[in-house]
Amino acid sequence: MIYSVKTFKWVQNGFSLAYYNNKPLFVHGALPEEVVDVEIVKENSQHAFAIAQNIIEPNPIRKTIDCSIFPLCGGCNFRHLDYQEEVRIKIELLKEFKELKYYLENRPFDYYFSPEYAYRNQVRIHYDKNKVGFYKLYSNQIIPLSIEGCKNLSQELNQAILNKTKNLKKDRKLFYIDGNIKENQEFALKLNSSVEWELSTECFLQTNRFLIREWLSFIRENVLNIVQKNHINTLELFCGTGIISASLMDHLDSIEGYESNKVALKYAKKNYNKYYKKNKFFFKDLYIHQLELENRFDIVIINPPRKGMGKHLMKAFMNIDMPILYSSCNPATFHRDIQKLKEYGYKINQLAIFDFFPRTFHLEIVATLIK
Repeated sequence: MIYSVKTFKWVQNGFSLAYYNNKPLFVHGALPEEVVDVEIVKENSQHAFAIAQNIIEPNPIRKTIDCSIFPLCGGCNFRHLDYQEEVRIKIELLKEFKELKYYLENRPFDYYFSPEYAYRNQVRIHYDKNKVGFYKLYSNQIIPLSIEGCKNLSQELNQAILNKTKNLKKDRKLFYIDGNIKENQEFALKLNSSVEWELSTECFLQTNRFLIREWLSFIRENVLNIVQKNHINTLELFCGTGIISASLMDHLDSIEGYESNKVALKYAKKNYNKYYKKNKFFFKDLYIHQLELENRFDIVIINPPRKGMGKHLMKAFMNIDMPILYSSCNPATFHRDIQKLKEYGYKINQLAIFDFFPRTFHLEIVATLIK
């Protein structure tokens, strides 16, 4: 059914808040201070989620939507706003987290902007009964890709999707790496003038093709500022292929890494052996198994999935004083983990925000923490 509601303010995850049947309604595709017709797409006893269908009274700052399938497609959140306003909103929403609010209002921080179009280096395209496209919000219903393609993808990725849909019979994941389309194969990513990293399309890789190298450069600079050694021993947790420690290659003495993806571990070992670096990599699910830590590394690098460090790993830092480099794709779990690390004596030394995902609510936060 379609309901008319009045929205009030921005809330986390790019929704505007309204009320429906005396409970919060989180509206996708609406701005605050609008009257909109909405379709309820998910509901429980405490709250509901909806998609804006028709804008009855628009907010004056609303811009013309540049995508014919927004907001039905769940991939974007802010296609109805100027990018600069989107950035302002993202920073204001970060301030809802106590530790981040203090830092953002009292300390200098870097914000790394991305081009707002064609930034993704990979895409998962869904197929079902001759429909090819992306999922509707909170649904497995496929919204067919618009004829102009996805605004977040390069022209080459959009063309590859078009070419492959003729024979598409299942979901597919495509990569666009240094001018070439990759699918189910190995490839190499040039990190800098001296390091080329081998991996495959089965491995995790940061999505923004314009900011990967800036992200690694920031990490390198800040780790070197903290450690101040020429021969660094790193511990990398949720290490994937070990690509973060690779930014320190010319200063790296050894790396020890933990990861639950066996394919990623294979490439981690292959790459560090290629550069003759001492390495130990272990297959371990850090959400299930306890890790015993000792103060024998110069830096601990943590780059977890969206659910953050997890309680088992957090316990390992209770009596540890090694500096930490934490890169997070989820401000909520990042904040939770920072609060716990603060109880153990850690404090944020430096913080930066990387806008890896323009037009969405997602951000990457990178922080160094010291005791």
